Amino acid sequence: MALGRLPADAPLGDILETLDEDGGLIIEGIFPTEVITQLRESITEAENSFVPGGATHGLGEDGKAFVGHATKFEEQSTSN
Repeated sequence: MALGRLPADAPLGDILETLDEDGGLIIEGIFPTEVITQLRESITEAENSFVPGGATHGLGEDGKAFVGHATKFEEQSTSN
């Protein structure tokens, strides 16, 4: 079953009804195209800097063993 699609300016009642019926929905036009483009570029840039097997979740070798050898992880900055 496909998720319902509604425009960003749809009435709240329609959004909630679709969410209730489908368990989720796609709201089209909620973000400007420029924001989506910038987000994709930022994600791609970050993804390209990840090193497979580099994720440790701060636990050193024990963390590396837990998350696996192919897991990629970016430490989150608290400076935002």
